[in-house]
Amino acid sequence: MLWTDPEQIKQSKKIVMGFSNPLAVKANEIFDGAFELAAKLKETPDSAERTGMATEANHKFKVAQKMLDGLLKQAKSEGKATGKIIERLAQIKEMNENVVNTYLLGI
Repeated sequence: MLWTDPEQIKQSKKIVMGFSNPLAVKANEIFDGAFELAAKLKETPDSAERTGMATEANHKFKVAQKMLDGLLKQAKSEGKATGKIIERLAQIKEMNENVVNTYLLGI
């Protein structure tokens, strides 16, 4: 057994994944940061502050996508699994599109 408390499952999974595919772990960390930013943006009341946050989120999501593109290239060159990286890349692209359409373009 790798954990004694259900709260330890996430950390145990991260450790095991770190041995099997550290690039997927990095992709998950990038996604987690983007997800937290999107959640914070949703909680912020409509204001100039939220518009500024949306602009910043748009930039950070694009940086995250570039990082994931780099991880994807590295995984392919090392013969590692790419499924999780591709999944996280698609999710961040979708979050970015949602932020741009909802908070910056108002559609």
